[in-house]
Amino acid sequence: GDSGGPLICNGHLAGVISSGMPFLDDISNYVDVAYYKEWIDGIIKEKVF
Repeated sequence: GDSGGPLICNGHLAGVISSGMPFLDDISNYVDVAYYKEWIDGIIKEKVF
């Protein structure tokens, strides 16, 4: 599937798809990136690439 794909609104990342239901046409479930921003920033700072 498309899990992990972006939801872009006005050029900004608004969500990341967590699941989709192809048999229901365009219905998908997205994770609200703004809600998890602090957690995401913390994870990124911990990682060494």
